[in-house]
Amino acid sequence: MPSYNRPEYLRQTLESWDSVRDKWTLTMFLDPSSVAEIMETLGTEHGHIVVSNQERYGVMRNVWHALDSAFSDDETFVLVAEDDVLVSDDLIEFMSWARDEYRDDVDVLGVVATQRWFNPRRLHNARTRADFAAPVWGTWQEKWWEVLRDGWPQKKLRGEEMGWDWWVRNKLMIQLGWKFVVPDYARCQHIGVLGAHMTEALFRDALCPSYRDHFDSGEWRRA
Repeated sequence: MPSYNRPEYLRQTLESWDSVRDKWTLTMFLDPSSVAEIMETLGTEHGHIVVSNQERYGVMRNVWHALDSAFSDDETFVLVAEDDVLVSDDLIEFMSWARDEYRDDVDVLGVVATQRWFNPRRLHNARTRADFAAPVWGTWQEKWWEVLRDGWPQKKLRGEEMGWDWWVRNKLMIQLGWKFVVPDYARCQHIGVLGAHMTEALFRDALCPSYRDHFDSGEWRRA
């Protein structure tokens, strides 16, 4: 979880993660800021690992840094979650299933927890689509080393509004044809109205109407 300087959102986010079943290790990669000590305390109070970056990486490099650190420790699948996003209690159940179910699909680059593009049909459906959103997503070790790592932009592209997620959507997904696994019902919801890279219009566009904080456990299947 790359983390920055908004403890009011981080507090709500970590409380949401407390309710998630089937825990995975959560590591915060914390950029230096005037509220870094507060952020670190929140992380440790909730039982998570906190890595304090020695320099300010910002939103471009900190996500890369978090992924590269995890995969360098030989993790086989890594989930990236923003620090201002609520998650459903069955998020890890979904991610664990998708990790195993789609690992050998040659055109699938990762798994996302958002869904705001179509009417949901079944609580535990998932499908592959040319859709990507950054709030909560995961990818496999081999996809990191072979596709994502070396091409990852370390600075903004084509203006301040173009970040690494734009690169994933427009370069990897649209131009090269990669797809992502998408649940019919969203398993995350953005709450960060205020931020350096967020406007009210973008915030409204990022909302997932199908999101719920609770889902009963169920049998996942491909749609």
